[in-house]
Amino acid sequence: MKEKMNVKRTRKRKGELTHKILEIATGVAAGATIGVAEAFLAVVTSPYGSSRGYLERRVSQIDKTREEWIAWQSEKARFYKLIHKLRKEGFLLSKGRGQFAATPKGKMHWLKLQHRRASALPSPSTYSISQDEQGELKIVIFDIPEKEKRKREWLRSILRALHFSMLQKSVWTGKTKIPEELLEDIKRLHLISYVEIFEITRTGSLEKVV
Repeated sequence: MKEKMNVKRTRKRKGELTHKILEIATGVAAGATIGVAEAFLAVVTSPYGSSRGYLERRVSQIDKTREEWIAWQSEKARFYKLIHKLRKEGFLLSKGRGQFAATPKGKMHWLKLQHRRASALPSPSTYSISQDEQGELKIVIFDIPEKEKRKREWLRSILRALHFSMLQKSVWTGKTKIPEELLEDIKRLHLISYVEIFEITRTGSLEKVV
């Protein structure tokens, strides 16, 4: 009895899948074809009893995301390729069942990357440029010591990219919104004690941002 019941349920599932597949196939334009991948995704993501219109919309939605899917697959392949490379170089150790861990060599390499990142100066293109909705004027004042000259020139290049104007070499003004990422990088680069940012509100008061 149990075997018969299992067979019956299997046939029912097959029947439902057949119905959905045929529903999609008969909904495409004459002479057109549909990919197996698109059909599969449309079928498995549609509830039982879905109308032909619903299935056609699912196919259309999946078709629109084809480029995103291809890009994702490309990123996935690149990711696995990098994992393989790190294993080959001795930075990672396979732990079975698709798991891995860092080797002592890998941990040392990570520390070097962390140190390099801590002193890295982001490109001006890293920060998004957007006007302050209130249109309030910002004033950036800095007094970065000569030993940090490289960081000082970096900050000036960032302010230029944000469309700030130089009043003096260490005093800049502009209405562009100061990106949160920039404030975080100023702290990360240990410049917070050398930089002050003020904002002039509509009431004319001067408020310190940093």
